[in-house]
Parts: sequence; C-alpha cells; structure tokens
Amino acid sequence: MKKVEENKIIYVDIEQVLCGNESEKLKLSGLDQKTLNRDSLKNSLIIEFKLDKLYNKNMLDIILKMNDIDLKNLDWFFQVKEIDGDYIYIIKTNYNDNYTYKLYNLVHDDSKKLRNKYSKRIYNEKAIASLNQLLKPGDNLVITDRYCNNLEEVCLSLKDQGLKSDNINITKLSWLKKDKGLSIVEDIKRKGIENYLVIDNNDSAIYDIFNDKYIKVDSGVLNNKNSEDNKVKELKKYGN
Repeated sequence: MKKVEENKIIYVDIEQVLCGNESEKLKLSGLDQKTLNRDSLKNSLIIEFKLDKLYNKNMLDIILKMNDIDLKNLDWFFQVKEIDGDYIYIIKTNYNDNYTYKLYNLVHDDSKKLRNKYSKRIYNEKAIASLNQLLKPGDNLVITDRYCNNLEEVCLSLKDQGLKSDNINITKLSWLKKDKGLSIVEDIKRKGIENYLVIDNNDSAIYDIFNDKYIKVDSGVLNNKNSEDNKVKELKKYGN
C-alpha cells in the first residue's frame, strides 16, 4: 500500500523569496492626493492607466496606494478592457449624472520611487508559479517575514497575484524573541513537524540544521524546477 504523504509546512520569507522587480511596472504619474482631494469636491473623476496583468479591486487599491493615491473617502468602481494583451483600467469616483467629469490619464514613470513597504506587496510572477508547484491542498504556508504586519492584506495580495491559496492555510510565524531561524526550529520541534520546507536567503549556521529541507534563495527571487518528489531541484537567480 502506498504511503499517503502528510501535508507539508512551508516556511517562507516572502520578502526574500517572492519579491521581484514587478513593481517597476506599477510606478504611475499624473495625479497626486492633493489634486484628487481638491477635484473630487466638485467633479466625478475618471482615472485611467494601463497594466499588463488583470487585478481585482483590492489589488487596484493597493497599487494606487503604492503611488500615494488613496480612494478610501470616495465611492469608486472600475471597468477594465483588454487590448493587445494589456489591461486598460478605468476608475470612476463619485459617480453622479449631475457631476461634471474630470479625466486623468496616468502613465508609467520609471523615475518615481515607491516606498518600500508597498513595493514588497508586488510579487514576482515566476516566484508565485514556483510556490504553487510546491504547495498542494491542505498544506500550510507559514510566513516568516518580519515586516508582515497585516496578514489579511498579504493573503489577499498573494491570491490576487496568482497564489492558489483556496485550500492552503496561511499563517504567520510567532516570534519568540529569538532570531528567525531559531524561531522556525522551535516551531518545528514544538509541533513535532517532520514534513516541512524552509525557503529563505539566509546562509547563517542555524539554517544548516534544516539540511535538505532548506531551500536557499540566492537573490531574493524563487525560480525552480521540481523533481518527482515535489522538492526543489534547481534554484537560480531570476533572469539568468
């Protein structure tokens, strides 16, 4: 009789493993919060911009916040049109037939610097695909990123960007006033876990304890080819 493999626990530092350069495509210019607040008092607004992926409203809200635009005080909805592989987003605020409309066309601006805490929320597409290959329904994804303060928001972002998380339990590692590696070790021992993987870019001695259950990420981006036993066979720098 074939042994049924128990569900895995995968410990992942999402900042080091999943974050890539996708945020470069999400730098927009053409509207700031001060102008938005002023013009929304007298007008309905139309905000248009182009992205190369299909996102839902929650992710659009995050993208706008990355660009220092917050629509929280406005009633807004969006429409999206696909044209030649790109997605044209049309956001309308304070929709009212009696209002005049003011149109803003936002464009990509590579010179604009995004704040770190927002750029971390945009994950590399290939890294997400690789993580999907490692996860199966019933597995547990434990986020070990120290800067993951809002787990619900992170879960929504991961799902919006392609993580197949419907049947995956996502939690955050409980910090025990020790370094991250020791906290993972204690979590494994305390729970008696045997089937697990640890994915990080750390090369300190504590990670040697994990032996072949440790996946070392060279440059903060996971890109792998899987072997038959569903363990990572190859890790390499994204783009190489």
